[in-house]
Amino acid sequence: MHPYYYFALKLFLSASFAQVSDSVLHYATTPNGFTTPPRGWNSFGLQSLQDGKKLVLNQESVIAQCDNLETISHLGYTYCSLDSGWSVGCNGDENGRTIYDSSIFNIPALATILHDKGLKLGIYINPGFFSGDKDKVIEGTNVKFSSIAATGDGNPEFNCRLNANWDVPGAQEYCDSNVKLWASWGVDYIKLDYVNPGSPEGGTLPSNSSGAVACYHRAIEKIDREIFLEISWKLDWRLDWANDIYKSSADAMRMDQDINNSGEGTLVSWSTVQRTIEMYRQYILAQQERGANFALTIYPDLDNLYVGNAQSLTGITDEQRKSVMAHWIGAGSSLLLGSDLTQLDDFGLFLLSDGLANEIAGFTAKYPMRPLRGKAGETAGYQHQVWIAGPDPATGVAVILASNYGTQGDSRWFIEEPSDDPYTEKIILDSNYGLNGELDYLVEPAWNSTQKFTLAASEPWRVTLGDSATRMFRVTPLRAPSSLPSRSATRTVFSDTKPSITDPSTVILTRRDQQPSLIMQSTYPIESPDCGDYPELGTLPKAFNTQDGRVDQKGLLFRLRNMICNGTCSAPEGIPHFNVAVVEHSGGCEISVAISDKSEAYGYRSSPNWGVEQQQCWDSTAYIIERCMRVPNRHCWWNGNHVFQFYEIGFRPLNTNTSYHGQFDVFLNSSLTPANGSVSVRNVSSTSVAVSKSLPAVVTLPTVGPPLTAAQSQITTSPTISASVPAKTGGTAATSAHEVYQLVFGSLLWLAWLG
Repeated sequence: MHPYYYFALKLFLSASFAQVSDSVLHYATTPNGFTTPPRGWNSFGLQSLQDGKKLVLNQESVIAQCDNLETISHLGYTYCSLDSGWSVGCNGDENGRTIYDSSIFNIPALATILHDKGLKLGIYINPGFFSGDKDKVIEGTNVKFSSIAATGDGNPEFNCRLNANWDVPGAQEYCDSNVKLWASWGVDYIKLDYVNPGSPEGGTLPSNSSGAVACYHRAIEKIDREIFLEISWKLDWRLDWANDIYKSSADAMRMDQDINNSGEGTLVSWSTVQRTIEMYRQYILAQQERGANFALTIYPDLDNLYVGNAQSLTGITDEQRKSVMAHWIGAGSSLLLGSDLTQLDDFGLFLLSDGLANEIAGFTAKYPMRPLRGKAGETAGYQHQVWIAGPDPATGVAVILASNYGTQGDSRWFIEEPSDDPYTEKIILDSNYGLNGELDYLVEPAWNSTQKFTLAASEPWRVTLGDSATRMFRVTPLRAPSSLPSRSATRTVFSDTKPSITDPSTVILTRRDQQPSLIMQSTYPIESPDCGDYPELGTLPKAFNTQDGRVDQKGLLFRLRNMICNGTCSAPEGIPHFNVAVVEHSGGCEISVAISDKSEAYGYRSSPNWGVEQQQCWDSTAYIIERCMRVPNRHCWWNGNHVFQFYEIGFRPLNTNTSYHGQFDVFLNSSLTPANGSVSVRNVSSTSVAVSKSLPAVVTLPTVGPPLTAAQSQITTSPTISASVPAKTGGTAATSAHEVYQLVFGSLLWLAWLG
């Protein structure tokens, strides 16, 4: 396929799906630039066990836990998060900044140890400043802390802290000074606890500390480091003004109180699990009422994930552990394990490592599950519930959970008294589930994917559920919905004389660290690639500095390949978000990374990432990198086995108009630094923009300098494709869908005339 023809086809596809891509409740990029919730481990549950069992929080105990986290880091579990107890308790440094307790931690050294393992460091903080630091001066100012103290509701002291008036001079500088310090240590994640309105401590907390959330968000925007901001606990999302602050500043927020068994010998009970699921049900129904096109810019946190240990420590049965895992995945929740990682059992590893469950987690990071029973505003749910996530408008794929919450918990969370009678859920995949009832479906059960089966259109399907049981399924239409192009097989003949792959097992697949990974094979043949060169790019850097070490050209391309083929379509591991542009459209994905002042590395797939096409994405892009990228400044493309299935990877001019982000005037302004120092690169951190764009979608971009207006700070592309971000000289700010069609069909007619 000629690149010009392909460019016209890309424009045609993006315009074709412009009306349908966001027709269901979905997650959009979070305020700090994230497109997936965090996965990893948090210390709080183990710290809260009874004496003799509890974790003694110090550097050694954390390293012992997170050494085991490394064994599942390839599944995305990378955050090693310290809860309360890591810092000096009742005072800051000379400028009032929160610092680590050096008798038990060396945080910079810990960060280095974790980063060397491909892991990330999280810390825990509270709003406000230390009450004993009132006479200290905030860094970079002549303002004393006493000048920023809040005056409302008596400003009760809590945890040695006082609330601040977050709008007065000095308050923002305080947040800035803290985040700058923590970033210099290597912190990647911040949990901001005791936030109000919400945190249930009666009169012992200030009534409103929400300004701290916005303050820390603005501080994170100013640094040259990617930091995830999570807030807790039980945030009051029912107050519109508070919810507006939370969702515009934080990346995840807690749905409920702590679910762990404080001071006991086990970690969690089924009744508290039921409670947090009910709080999520109320929350997501309230969000759904806002409209089908409403995008959530903050992930829910159902609290720590207690699924890794046997019942004797976890406190719930294996059936309940599976139910917990399914609900946390289905909600698109943070997946921070609260388990003892030194005692992971086989069933816990089975729950965490199931391939289909992890693919579903990638899906629900975009489409959260919603309950089919119950209404918004109700304060109790149903013992028997069915949840639906999606469907993805581009593919028709959806996720279904069927649950029986049983009688082992707390009946207060149900409208009717729970029954222990056997229960069978009857499911018909039709419009009641938001699905096309005229299609046949492939049904794949998580944690039992070998038992997949097909359903004829509108054929009933029955799921029998025992007490506390949940079953999670991915359902995939076996032919395209009417809004999708035909998926009939086609062939494209290339001028390239390279042979086609006849033995996919010869393709060496690698992880981001270029170590051998599981070899995945396609049962269908794949055409050989064609390539183009850009000699005008000059000499590209041979290697680059990333947040987790040095990576060469080939390693960078593999990182791009991993993110376009694993279903997440997000910034590659270790690459700061301000060096990356991510565009999703109609099931396709393009990821670009600036590598010099005139070049970028990129990867692209045109088709939805499901079924055999997902496999061909892995094979095609791996083959391109291993076999075709031996010439400097090259990019290669490859047709898959079906129409509209296309893959591309390599290097090209920076912000070219043949890229998706270039087409819509979303430009990379900051590049990776070369590891060898031989190439001069632009690194304009003061104007860098975190770009993550889902077409059509609304994406809020971090501001630089004075706040942008509402029109300037958003990209709205339905039904008119527009971009109000820094543009090239002479660049257009908006292109209507009608204009796109004119361009496409004019181009196709011109190509046909040329023969």
